[in-house]
Amino acid sequence: MANKILLRRGLKSKLPTLSAGEPAYTTDSREFFMGTGSGNVNMGGSQWYTGTAMSGTSTSSTYSYTSCPLVKVGDIYLNTSYGYIYQCTTAGSGSSAKWVYKGTIRGPQGTPGATPSYFPSNGYSSMEDLTIDVVDLKGEHLAPPTTIIIGCVDSKHQWLADYVCMAGQDHSAIFKKAIDALPSSGGKITILEGSYSIKNAISFSSKKVVFEGMGSGTSINVNGTFVASGGNNNITIRDIDIVASNVDGGIFDLTNTDKINLDNCSVSISIKSGTVTSTDVTAAVNGSGKTDVHFNNLSLTATFNANDGECGAVFRYCNVHGDMSKIKVTRASGCDYNVNTFMVCKGRVTNTSLMSDHFILHGTDPFVIDNCYVKCYSITQIEYDNHGSVINSRIYITGKNTIHWALTQIANCQISIPYTTTKILCKAEMFNNNKIGNSASNMFVFSQYAIIVGNKSKYTMTSSTPTGAVIANNVVHSNMSNILTDEE
Repeated sequence: MANKILLRRGLKSKLPTLSAGEPAYTTDSREFFMGTGSGNVNMGGSQWYTGTAMSGTSTSSTYSYTSCPLVKVGDIYLNTSYGYIYQCTTAGSGSSAKWVYKGTIRGPQGTPGATPSYFPSNGYSSMEDLTIDVVDLKGEHLAPPTTIIIGCVDSKHQWLADYVCMAGQDHSAIFKKAIDALPSSGGKITILEGSYSIKNAISFSSKKVVFEGMGSGTSINVNGTFVASGGNNNITIRDIDIVASNVDGGIFDLTNTDKINLDNCSVSISIKSGTVTSTDVTAAVNGSGKTDVHFNNLSLTATFNANDGECGAVFRYCNVHGDMSKIKVTRASGCDYNVNTFMVCKGRVTNTSLMSDHFILHGTDPFVIDNCYVKCYSITQIEYDNHGSVINSRIYITGKNTIHWALTQIANCQISIPYTTTKILCKAEMFNNNKIGNSASNMFVFSQYAIIVGNKSKYTMTSSTPTGAVIANNVVHSNMSNILTDEE
């Protein structure tokens, strides 16, 4: 009887690392393996692997990827995003395994079919005739889609897009076309990941439109104004990065009948240099009335460059409601006009970092800053006609000369005044329960009939008592030096 050659055998889950040239057979899966000394190679024909680690299409190059398992010559890899197929030409694992591009399972795009001009079998003379006659379940004409998808050539899933934006072009017309394609009531425009360019303001009216991106992967570069509203719009910008330059009338130029929501967005604005269209230079939202502005988790930076403007604002003529955000305003060298974060606005901002090398508030409308970090030259621009309140907040003042706080109330705040030359003309009607890290004595001059009660400061706040003012229960304590901190 001839001798039998028996291979190492057992369950696949128990298969050890075989020595180089050592064979083995798995009795449960009926597979044949050969050892290499560092791993086991399945010898049962070409093995298929999938993923997105390799994406090139050059036929003259080889490809590899670091997480590649132990493979053999002839094995196949499928890129599941693009349908590209690769074949192994050098066995191994990790970057030592080499692959070549063989083609794609998509195949070439076929020639578009001809559009018939008539339908002899059903009596319709044209496609338009057919469309007009088709009704939906409600008995109305076919409704336009409520969601439009815009993509660009570098969008990973561009084949999902209704409109594709080409590189190096102005995409304003495509965005406008997508808006016009929505029903009269509005809808959502999904913007796939990629970079888009808006060089001409988009104008529309009486629609509720949601622009929703893919987070930081969706970037819109704006030259000047993004949306110039015709009125009665409800606009939401969500999960989008906006980089705007040459701005002077706001990236959103709206009317008093508009509403805008900025959710989870990053916005960077550079104000136009030289000659501007309007001397009232606006960075973010130009309300032109009392536009409702809501922002949440907004990161906004605005740089005001040197130009012939007379005053600057980030938000102008708006009803503002903001939370959990960060707003930073900077005046570049040569910018010599006043800049306010909120100009003639009313509303409430909470849990937000407000940083400016100039002013935060200007106007006569009630505005509340609550539980915020405020770093600025001065909270208000002028000494009168401001009904704002700052409460439960941390304030850091960078102004080194005489500044004005024309506020209704400053209460329960930590106030840092690091410069000994600062003089604050405080018009607040109520200045209560604050902790003040003042760097010198008598830095405050309070107004008549003010109520200054329950404050704790490092040095004496004031040397005088104005007519009708109530100054009581204020304490001087050296421990207030520990709040002289800049949180930026």
